[in-house]
Amino acid sequence: MRIHAQPLSRTKVLVNKLPAESDIYGVFEKSGNKDFGLLRLSSLPFGFKGFETLKLGGFAEYQFGSFKPRADYGPSISFQGNPGNNSDSSFGKIDFRYALNSATIDTYGFLATKTLYSDLLGTYNTKNHNLMLRSGIDFKLDEHNRIGLEAKLQGSGDLHLDYVGIRYTLVLPINP
Repeated sequence: MRIHAQPLSRTKVLVNKLPAESDIYGVFEKSGNKDFGLLRLSSLPFGFKGFETLKLGGFAEYQFGSFKPRADYGPSISFQGNPGNNSDSSFGKIDFRYALNSATIDTYGFLATKTLYSDLLGTYNTKNHNLMLRSGIDFKLDEHNRIGLEAKLQGSGDLHLDYVGIRYTLVLPINP
C-alpha cells in the first residue's frame, strides 16, 4: 500500500434565500496540478401541500478547471426537514439533480445536529458508469468551526479509495 500525502484546498460559497426559492453555489478546488471549479444556479420553487419537505425545480451550471469547460442543466428534486420532527436536535437535506448534457446524476445530502455534521456527495455518469462518492463527518467545535474526516471513492466497475483526510471547515455567515 502506497501512502501519498497531497494537500487539497477547497473553497465553497453558497448564497441562498434568493427569489423563487433559488440559490447560487460555487466550489473551487486545487490539488497538485489539478484545478476544479463549478458555479451553479438552482431553483426549487414547486412544493407540494402536505409535503413541505419535497420541492421540485431545476438548475444550470458551469464547470471549469484542468479539463475542457462545460455547461449543463436539468431537473432537480430536494427533500429536507427535521428527522423525528424535533427542530432542536437536527436538520437534514438531500438533493438530486440530473444533468441532461452529460447524462450525470448528482446528489448531495447532509445531516446536522448540535455536535455533528455529516455529508455525502455523489455523482454517477449513466454513459460511462463512473461513480464517485465523497463522504465526511465533522465535530462542531463552535458555531463557525468544524473538524473531521473525509474519504473519496471512485471508479467504473470497481471502486477504489482516492483518499482519506482530515478536513477543517470555517463557516462564515453573511447577513446583509
